[in-house]
Amino acid sequence: MSYLINKLFQLLSYIYKLKAVWLRAIASLLVGAVVLIIAPESQFDYRFQIRGSQAFDSNIVLLYVNVSDLQNRSQQKSLNYWLYKEDKINYEQSYWDEKLWFNLLQKLIDNDVQKIGVNLFFDNVKNLKVKPKIFSHEKIVWAAKKNSDGQIIQPSFSNGKNTANNQVAPDIDGTVRHLERSLSNNSHFSYKLLQDHSDQNNTSTNPYINYRGPSGTYPKISIDQVLNNKLPKGYLKNKIILIGSETIKNHIYNTPLGKMNFTEITANIIDNNKNNRWISNLSFPFSILYLILILLLSVWIMSYFPQSVALIYLLWLSAGFTALSLALFDNLNFWIPTLAPLLQIGATYILFLSYQLTVKEYKNWKLEEEQKLFNQTQQLKNNFVSLISHDLKTPIAKMQGICDRILTSDPNNKFEADVKTLRTETQELNRYIQSILQITKVESQDFRIHKEPSDINKIIEKVLSHLKFMLIDKNFSVATDFEPIFSIEVDPILIYEVVLNIIENSIKYSNGGEINIKTYETDNYVHALFTDNGPGISSEDLEHIFEKFYRAKDQKEATKGSGLGLYLVKYFIQLHGGTININSELGQGTQVHIKLPIESNA
Repeated sequence: MSYLINKLFQLLSYIYKLKAVWLRAIASLLVGAVVLIIAPESQFDYRFQIRGSQAFDSNIVLLYVNVSDLQNRSQQKSLNYWLYKEDKINYEQSYWDEKLWFNLLQKLIDNDVQKIGVNLFFDNVKNLKVKPKIFSHEKIVWAAKKNSDGQIIQPSFSNGKNTANNQVAPDIDGTVRHLERSLSNNSHFSYKLLQDHSDQNNTSTNPYINYRGPSGTYPKISIDQVLNNKLPKGYLKNKIILIGSETIKNHIYNTPLGKMNFTEITANIIDNNKNNRWISNLSFPFSILYLILILLLSVWIMSYFPQSVALIYLLWLSAGFTALSLALFDNLNFWIPTLAPLLQIGATYILFLSYQLTVKEYKNWKLEEEQKLFNQTQQLKNNFVSLISHDLKTPIAKMQGICDRILTSDPNNKFEADVKTLRTETQELNRYIQSILQITKVESQDFRIHKEPSDINKIIEKVLSHLKFMLIDKNFSVATDFEPIFSIEVDPILIYEVVLNIIENSIKYSNGGEINIKTYETDNYVHALFTDNGPGISSEDLEHIFEKFYRAKDQKEATKGSGLGLYLVKYFIQLHGGTININSELGQGTQVHIKLPIESNA
């Protein structure tokens, strides 16, 4: 139990440490969720406005009846009569003319139309002499209305079987986006017109209307064209005819595609029902899950890529999800939000960019502090090494002087061998101290090389003169092949140290032999080759030979050394812009190749 509690505590501690990440992630998600809540309808409208042209059902035809049509067919009425009718509160009643409707409906039936939908509500028709059978024809559906109590009000001459509620319900902003399905036994107007021609698969409450285009999309005809046979033969056959008016002001509604009259909205609803084109959409919980998925991708991109690369990837991500949303809407009538994910991605980039800048600033501060501490430590180290080395030089010099005095004053001293050994060891120790002082100097921040015209051949000859007795003592012979070389700009002291170290190594690690030294010049470089026939270097040691304090494994006990010589050699050569290469095999000797540029870069 304590183990689980400990693990839980560790998990909570880890989550708390990441609070800067998950708090920003939650803030980004809130941006997307708020946009999803406060602006869903505007996103829906914009989707219609940017998509291309859509297929529509051309068998749905609009037939408009206007007051002017009624006036032209009733010449006996005065103009004042029609003005009076237009001022009536129930404006649709002005469109009733028994004879006109009888002739119009009969003509349509005779042309074998599929259905006729009268989108005008006539609930107060007076002086109806008879009820012509045509008004009850099975192909005709009359508009009915719901009153304030939700009850269906039938047209005056209806038998109740061929009527249906044709109302639409605008959203709070006055825009018609949904179909309000009737809760009574009388189905919606559009379903009544398609009773025998639609399976009505969509059973969702208040589905989104998939508008097929702006006002004027569906074909329209006039009363005059129908009654006077001005339409092409067979044009009306199997058509769904919607009869309405373009002039009734309260029949004009806002839609996602602009102003549209009531009859056109009904045509879109019928098209949706007939061809199953209703728009489906993600529910709010699934929309939140969709935003969370996008958030996780965005946070991962911001966490694992540099800022500039992350910005490009986020732009691609935004374009990808936008394209997916548009494709689903245009091709599958499926709506997923677009604005909310885009704003969420933008918020994620801004919030996590500030986080990265904060982290980067903190890291830079830490690096500066660590650099200060490192510089202080280095300074202390250098001061300590320099102080100790200088303090050691004096007693070592005294020891060397005492040894020399003993050897010269009493050549037959019985301790001669011990004194010589002591003299050799102090010389080796002095060399070691010199190497430490030298590396301390070159690693200091104010170290500079001082170039001057120098002859490489003369530097090598000077080194050989200095090592003359050492060469004789170890039975070495030296063969030189110097080409005449013009002076080049180098630091003579550092190059002297380079040559001295290379030849000393050949002498130190062999018991006699031959050293070949060759110099020559190419177009851009001066070359110096040092070849010996000593024991050679293994391939394993050759990889590390220039590392500080590294010594070959087989030489650690056999020969004394600091492991700093070749490190300094390479460093000095690189300071001059040159290169050094060592080729060697065990038992085959060693060759050191130095290249120094003729033209100085400093």
